[in-house]
Parts: sequence; structure tokens; C-alpha cells
Amino acid sequence: MEGSDMAPHVLPGDMLEFEEARLLDLRRDDIVLIQTRAGCLLRRILQRVLSEGGERFEVVADGLEAPPTRHGFDEILARLVCLGREGETLRPVGDSVGRSRLRRRWRERLRHLWIGLLLRLGRESRSD
Repeated sequence: MEGSDMAPHVLPGDMLEFEEARLLDLRRDDIVLIQTRAGCLLRRILQRVLSEGGERFEVVADGLEAPPTRHGFDEILARLVCLGREGETLRPVGDSVGRSRLRRRWRERLRHLWIGLLLRLGRESRSD
């Protein structure tokens, strides 16, 4: 990777491994390689959008302050599956972003549940 369009997820010098893009496999937070008139771009999928022209993908460059753009599946060349940085392999890229958000959300919910349970047990022990 040479540019910083996708910083901090993908940094200059990172080694990227792609697989062929399959329509049914593309999900939110996947990082994809898009072919445009200006060349190839690396972008993260925000969402699928149904429009008059069919299904489009709304994508964004994490390292740029630019509005999301929409692209058809025919413009998506590949999906990023592995990222190598300083000898370490991180995979799968899109899944790891989504999973880390989900894990964080569940940890927060469990923390609130435990706090509520401990408070309830404390109140019940004082009333005895």
C-alpha cells in the first residue's frame, strides 16, 4: 500500500492480499479494491443501497475527509482478506473490524449487567 486513504486501518507500507469479490460475500466494513476512471482505489463498504439502476455500494476512504461515494458491483475488483504489517499478518480485515465493534458492544452490555447484579445483591444483603 502506498497511499494513506485508508489510515488508520491500512497504512503505507502494508502488504495487502485480496480475493475475488463475490456479490453475496460483500458486507459492511469490508475493504474493497474499486476500479474507477482515475485508477484503483481502496475503500471501506458502509452499506448496500438499492437504487433505480440496481444495487450499489456506498464506500468511504477512512483517511480522507470526503463524502461517501457509490459504486456498482461491476466496479469492485476484489475484497481485502489479509493485511501484513511489520511481519505480522492481520486477517480477515473486514471481519476483524466488525467483530471488534461487536465484542466491545457485548463487553459493555455485560459490564452493565454485572454492575446491576452486584448493586441488587448489595441491596438485598443490607435488607437482611
